[in-house]
Amino acid sequence: MAGHGAEVTEGGGNRLEISGLSLAEVGAIAFSNGFELHELSQAHGSLESAYNQLTRDTVEFTSSAAGKAMGK
Repeated sequence: MAGHGAEVTEGGGNRLEISGLSLAEVGAIAFSNGFELHELSQAHGSLESAYNQLTRDTVEFTSSAAGKAMGK
């Protein structure tokens, strides 16, 4: 898949996550290379998930115990 411009990552279990190609393209490439696929599905991220990924390094509020542990 990477040779066709896709990015492939392990998604856990028996799952691969492929970005950069349509479902039809993934299926056609797999078939032409002799791979039997049992399921193809498109994943949709939530708005909350996207926001959390963008702001994961930003901490606006901490508890007083966390502040003490951080020397504040």
